[in-house]
Amino acid sequence: MAVVARQSHAVIGPSATGVVLLERINGEIKRRTNVVGIFPNDASIIRLVTDALVETHDEWAVSERRYLSEESMTKIGEPIATVDDVPLAITA
Repeated sequence: MAVVARQSHAVIGPSATGVVLLERINGEIKRRTNVVGIFPNDASIIRLVTDALVETHDEWAVSERRYLSEESMTKIGEPIATVDDVPLAITA
């Protein structure tokens, strides 16, 4: 299955990176819930998931690797082109 995931990731391209990161977080949450087994109430599940997300956030905040490139970050503030902004071309 790992081989299939690598091949599909290569076909999809770098946009799949976010999906891979989400799968990693979901896997960590699943691992932690399997360790606990039975939860006494909903609040305990929320605490466990929140703890996993906060820990992941902290790891990303201090890591050397950037998950979003500077090019991607600059696109956030750019206005989106509308139909009125693009001139229409007539082709034969």
